Amino acid sequence: DYCDCRDGADEPRTAACGQGRFRCENAGSIPRSIASSMVKDGVQDCCDASDEGEALDLDCREELLKVAGRIGELLLMEQKGEALKRQMLESLTQQAVSVKDRLLRAQQLAQPFIEASQKINEKLQEVQRKREKMSKNPKMVTDAELAGAGRVQLRCFGTGGGASERGGGDAAPAYAELAVNASCIAAEECHYVCSYLCSDARQFNGTCAVASGGALVYFPFDPDALRMEAMLAQYRQAEPGQIEAKAVEHLVVLEGWTMTDAKWLDLRQKLSRVHRKSAQLMEDLREAKTDQQMLDLIKTGQLGPSGVYHNLHGQCLNLTQEQYVGTTAVREQWHTFFYSICFFKYVTQQELKQGPDAAAACDESGKCSLVEEEEAQKIFLGRPAGFMSSSSNLKRFGLQELFFEPSEHTLVFSGGQSCGAVNRATVVQFSCGLEPRVKGLEEVRTCCYLAEVEHPGACDLKSWPQALRKLSEDRVVEGVAHWLLQHAEELQLDGLPDWTRILRSAASVQQWLGQGQPEKEALVTLDALIATLSSTGALYQDSVALLVPETVEMALATGEQLQRMVKEAWASAWPLAAQLDPQRLEEVLARMEGALQQLQGYG
Repeated sequence: DYCDCRDGADEPRTAACGQGRFRCENAGSIPRSIASSMVKDGVQDCCDASDEGEALDLDCREELLKVAGRIGELLLMEQKGEALKRQMLESLTQQAVSVKDRLLRAQQLAQPFIEASQKINEKLQEVQRKREKMSKNPKMVTDAELAGAGRVQLRCFGTGGGASERGGGDAAPAYAELAVNASCIAAEECHYVCSYLCSDARQFNGTCAVASGGALVYFPFDPDALRMEAMLAQYRQAEPGQIEAKAVEHLVVLEGWTMTDAKWLDLRQKLSRVHRKSAQLMEDLREAKTDQQMLDLIKTGQLGPSGVYHNLHGQCLNLTQEQYVGTTAVREQWHTFFYSICFFKYVTQQELKQGPDAAAACDESGKCSLVEEEEAQKIFLGRPAGFMSSSSNLKRFGLQELFFEPSEHTLVFSGGQSCGAVNRATVVQFSCGLEPRVKGLEEVRTCCYLAEVEHPGACDLKSWPQALRKLSEDRVVEGVAHWLLQHAEELQLDGLPDWTRILRSAASVQQWLGQGQPEKEALVTLDALIATLSSTGALYQDSVALLVPETVEMALATGEQLQRMVKEAWASAWPLAAQLDPQRLEEVLARMEGALQQLQGYG
């Protein structure tokens, strides 16, 4: 046990040479190389225990089966995910054919109501101009207008009153008294009326009451609802005017109004009734327009490769998680955050308060003061800038530097709220999964967020070794184990294996398995490629008469993308270029060009 050679070659199975390496044969599993200092140290590092003595000679089959079982789970998920992706793309093709007809029908049914709304709006604008134009002798409303059916009193209580009205205290409560229609009680919309008429949290405490049968019916309401609606509408999180639309049906002419004011209310209520009557038709029209907009986004590549993430359009995925935010003199600070990724609109973050925190409210001297915290405001972490590839321009995406690995499955949200000298940005990296889910989100740099979202659109069996792609569910573990043993030498591990890291995801497994595939898969022959492109062009020409324009454009885009792929494949295969015929490649591209030109003629 003495190290005579500098490279430790004379002591391969002892700990004499600290800089040497010891090979674990690990029969029945993956061999590994460990430092010779780990040999005979009383700790088993090889699964066959060869580092601690040959006499044990343990079988490593159990380790192999565990590894193969985990890889099999990921492989089966990739198989199922790719099947789901194919189904989604097929349904997208069918949807492209039907959406134009649905949009046309929805427009025809909604058109009478749209025209009626336009006429009322024109009159409203005219009346509004008169309201804004102060008249010296305005004509005031008469007593008849102030005595309509259903007219009752509304009270909005001030910030200093409200409690004594319900039986407590000597002082009379401060409140603003207005008139409304009692119809808001049956419609359960009185809180909208209160938010609309009593809009200011500095004056009103969020409680209002409507007279009914000689008594008062109390309602909680948000005096800042109009302000919040305006702010959310600015960030496209809400439609403006929703509170007014709910409240206006229950408003009445008030004392001190002019006849112009009364005319405005009459027209506004007529408009509200038109909107309510046509609500379902307008919803159908919005859905048809949304589908058409989605197809437009697909054409421009804004919904991922081939539009594979189209089913996320208009959908929000949420995540609640605890995060370490810093350390005070008292303790570590862990806060709970709620994230919302709304495709393809925005990303927000909001801290969730857990009530008064005694520890956090104490200073270094031990003096404590409990103060209830207000609900945290939402922070906007970015708006969609598009999918980013490795060759994309950073500035076009509103980024100053990369904090992620770009790919065709990377969606960038940039231009979020200011964070010092920069704006917040969020990057969504899609990974293979059977249903949309936010797997995790991390602030990898200051105000730069990286989210992992599972979705079938990211599943791709071509990223797995060819021999594993078609393994059936009942033979997947056996098949993977067999493949691992076949490529055991290429997959040899350096040091103790961190199986948790290696087997964490399909991407980490594929990176490891790639070591066992030094040979490239056979290239498609040029003759086969020419035949494929020619048959594709013929199929386009035969079916073009049945296709709607959107599908023709999608077909053209697909053809052009295929043409670019051929050129890129040629560039990436340059080491093999000597074995290929450039003239044959030119023929392929020329015939593809011809097919595209013919298709454009049909379009």
